[in-house]
Amino acid sequence: MPLYARVLIPLFLVTLAGTVFWRTSDLFRPPASSVPVRDAETAAVPNTARAIAWERDVMGALDSAVRNSEAGNITAAEVDADRAASIVTAARLQSRTPSPEFIGAAVAGLDRVLQNHGDNPRLFEHVTDARIELATLRSSQNVEGAAATGSRESEPQAGGAPSEPDYDEVTPGRETKKVVIATPRAVAADTVLNPAALGGNYVDATVMPESAEALIFPQTRLLSDNVRVEDLTMAGAAETLDGVHWRNVTFIGTRLRYEGGALDLQNVRFVRCTFGLATTTLGAQLADAIALGRTTFSAQP
Repeated sequence: MPLYARVLIPLFLVTLAGTVFWRTSDLFRPPASSVPVRDAETAAVPNTARAIAWERDVMGALDSAVRNSEAGNITAAEVDADRAASIVTAARLQSRTPSPEFIGAAVAGLDRVLQNHGDNPRLFEHVTDARIELATLRSSQNVEGAAATGSRESEPQAGGAPSEPDYDEVTPGRETKKVVIATPRAVAADTVLNPAALGGNYVDATVMPESAEALIFPQTRLLSDNVRVEDLTMAGAAETLDGVHWRNVTFIGTRLRYEGGALDLQNVRFVRCTFGLATTTLGAQLADAIALGRTTFSAQP
């Protein structure tokens, strides 16, 4: 037998045996859909699996922020807090649904980040921004067409996470009468704005720019101005919360502002709203209240 044949024939047999073994092993390999894959690698992972992954990433970023804060690495802690906030924002934009315990755990994690450096203004601002993102995430989970059954705040569960507030569907057959606002409406001191005064219980300001305020209140922005907004649903545009008594009000798709003044929210809900809140202690507390699903909140600067 020629020399080249003695070399090539064994190589061919080895190659053939390897091919047969590989093809045979395919029969016992699990289907691709059953093999767990990381979220960043594929969009085909079930939504529940992706939800677990992004929540884990948020908590991992917060744990890193806590470690860096404890070590005095403030800049690194700020970056970690920003990373947690950006993951929450991405989850909201992708319509992810958080698990019931997630927001409470995230709020507690942010508290731990500030535990040793709560007086650092830069770190406080970054952490508050993350709280606002959690509040926006919670608002995105609320459903239009539901009304709170009372002003009772949800009670904390074990681990600091609140229970969901009780909501009932709006009474079937209840008339919804819209009042369309195309330009800002001035509201004077000592005014009660309710369905009787407006001629309707649903203020539709969706034709207005999202940065324009539907209701313009006295510039003093004091609760002593005695401006009351009651028993209304308000949709679209923007609104500043300071200095007004809000009672039994639902905001839908509204840009809400809080500038750090006196605040009185009684049974107020936020549905798919966004928030521009002052990065102050009261702003952080309001963000936490919204994130935790509380409908009643009062503050005096």
